[in-house]
Amino acid sequence: MKIIDRYWPVGVVALALIFVTALTLRPYHGNVTALFHLDEQMNQQHPVPSGFVVLQMPGYDGMQYYEIARMVPDIMQPSHWPALKATVPLSYAYQRILLPVAAYVLSFGIVGLLPYAFLLINIAALLATCWLVLRWKPEAKLYAMALSLCPAALLAIHFSLAEPLTLVLLTAFLTRHILAGPQPRRAAAENLWKIEPLDLVLLSLLVLSREVNILFIALLIAWNLWKRQWWSCMLLLLPLAIFAAWHSIIFLIFGDIPFLTSAAKHALPFRSLFDVLRGVQGYNSLTASSIAYALFFYLPAIVWLCVRIVRKGSVEFLEFAALAFLGLMSVMSWDIWGSMTSIGRVITPVYPLVVLYAAKYDSWAARWIACALIALGLGIGVALALIAHPFTVA
Repeated sequence: MKIIDRYWPVGVVALALIFVTALTLRPYHGNVTALFHLDEQMNQQHPVPSGFVVLQMPGYDGMQYYEIARMVPDIMQPSHWPALKATVPLSYAYQRILLPVAAYVLSFGIVGLLPYAFLLINIAALLATCWLVLRWKPEAKLYAMALSLCPAALLAIHFSLAEPLTLVLLTAFLTRHILAGPQPRRAAAENLWKIEPLDLVLLSLLVLSREVNILFIALLIAWNLWKRQWWSCMLLLLPLAIFAAWHSIIFLIFGDIPFLTSAAKHALPFRSLFDVLRGVQGYNSLTASSIAYALFFYLPAIVWLCVRIVRKGSVEFLEFAALAFLGLMSVMSWDIWGSMTSIGRVITPVYPLVVLYAAKYDSWAARWIACALIALGLGIGVALALIAHPFTVA
């Protein structure tokens, strides 16, 4: 009974994910391949197996990850790289290599099992995220569900994206340290963490799950430099090196560095959000979702964090990192801020940072943020599930 009392939110999250997934697949007769949102153009370049759902509209990122998973053996053979360069997926999708490789391994390289492997990995990652929060702080039930049902989580389930891996890896790293268990009092107070081998594994996988996660490593290094923790800074060069090594391989294959291309797309701070709020390009369901996201989560999170820092007169790592990523979101371009399907997932690290900080300092404002994330996540998940696209079956 004690286990049930402690971990029942994991069951709630599981039921919510199953419900939204079933609702999403209902128009496609339960065909799991519909979650990749693969379009006819991709099917023409890389014909899919029989029984695969092909949408009669432009596809989404999940189809890129599916194709990469099919081509894992080719990635491992340099002689096949010219062929990879000549076809889609594009180089930017290879930055999220962890999910396709994990799906390839879990499916034993059997193409027919890949759709189930992708779905299993994402659901398992979200359930593990919930479990990790509860293991760290049993009373943080609301926050455990908020993190596992945030917009990035539900969007990832709907489109077969890589965000759940970021959520579980970053949550695993953070909960190992913000608990502050055996650390000396001074170290715990100043967020001086001993970087251990498991941390390096988690952080190395983190930078391979999404390219934006390299900024979290940069923030960790900056924090440790400020605190004069030289050895920790040295150890944190490992995930940096792994990130650089993988992006060097991407450059050798495609002749470009997609991370630099993505980083070049930015606007003045809050300019895009301001344009969305005042309806520069009109109001519709997409901009409405973005406005709801801004008003109920994004702006309240910034205000709450800033107020807490001013009142305390000091800053800790979670505040520092959360505000850094919230600030990064402020410079996203219009095409990102135009819909929650984009702004709600692109800066994934913001969720573990804000939610775990809220769980650590529980208050009415923290609970507002948690409830808002659950409402926004389930709201966008159900709204997308109710949209049936025209399709054919290969």
